[in-house]
Amino acid sequence: MKDITSNLVILADDWFDSDSMITELAKQLEDLTAVLKVDISGLTTFHYQQQYSHNNKIFMPQLWPLLNKRLLKRINRYFFKKHLRAKLQEIGLQKLCIIVTSTEACAMVADIPGVTKVAFISDLNTKWRKRSRRDSLEKLLEPMQLVIVAKSTIIDELPTDKTCLLLPGINYELFTKTYPRPATLPVKGLLAGCYVEDPCLFDFEFFISLSRQLPDWRFIFLYRDSDAVEQLSKHQNIFSYQISKKKEIVPYLQYCDVLIMPINEEQENNPDNLLRVWEYLAIAKPVIASTSPLLNAYADILQLADNVESFVAKMIMARQLGDENKQQSHAMAQQETWSKRAKKVMHIIRYM
Repeated sequence: MKDITSNLVILADDWFDSDSMITELAKQLEDLTAVLKVDISGLTTFHYQQQYSHNNKIFMPQLWPLLNKRLLKRINRYFFKKHLRAKLQEIGLQKLCIIVTSTEACAMVADIPGVTKVAFISDLNTKWRKRSRRDSLEKLLEPMQLVIVAKSTIIDELPTDKTCLLLPGINYELFTKTYPRPATLPVKGLLAGCYVEDPCLFDFEFFISLSRQLPDWRFIFLYRDSDAVEQLSKHQNIFSYQISKKKEIVPYLQYCDVLIMPINEEQENNPDNLLRVWEYLAIAKPVIASTSPLLNAYADILQLADNVESFVAKMIMARQLGDENKQQSHAMAQQETWSKRAKKVMHIIRYM
């Protein structure tokens, strides 16, 4: 049942990205309360495909090239902001919370009185880093009552003490759905799979040592962006696949015999490692990971190893999970879904 005592307005510019954290979070928040999704991508691209924006017929298209781009952007922002405020007044500012996901959105709502303002930062990418002295990150975040951060490594970089760590959830249905076997997967040998989203968390030297110790195995390395791929390509039993969408990694991992997590020793206590654990648990395959105090809570279902020899031994002895272990693995993964994250966000907002 929806909570009609509060409304959320979410300003973002990546609604069309299915892997976007705010897209996943908003989808679950809509089951809990009334949500107005505002797409502000037109403020920077001038393409008006928003679910909600101001009237894009203010300017004749043939006049646009005659206007200074910066001036056009300022005028565009002015009318957008005016229209947004009118919409917020229509909704009613009482019990209203605005969530922003970019510097553009921050500036848009900074001086709107009477509402709760929350910044959601998934990463300090170009949306947040590239700010001029006049429009600093500190200045932008000052009007925010809370800054929700989805990555532990960036908390110390933020110029505010109003931060709350909320690690990303997992799309449980995505990871438990059955997919056809990818045609590019090797057909011979046992398969050990891993997915690397943040290279700093991964121990590449350890991974290469494993491949040398097990020459008859095939090591499946899935990544978004990594400088180490060239180094890995020198090893005949390492197969690298660049993946752009989260849904593309699942078929590869589902057909591996084991899933492995060689964790960079310097990052062993980094909470961001937990996201990979939850995704692997949802797939319900044997998981071998580097020993880490952070993973001790999962010692009943994970196989932890503190050196290459131990890691290799556990990979060789790993078997398919039994029904009881699969249920335990799924149960743990279900505690870390985006639905759970949405409920936590609503709890935080209500008690701010």
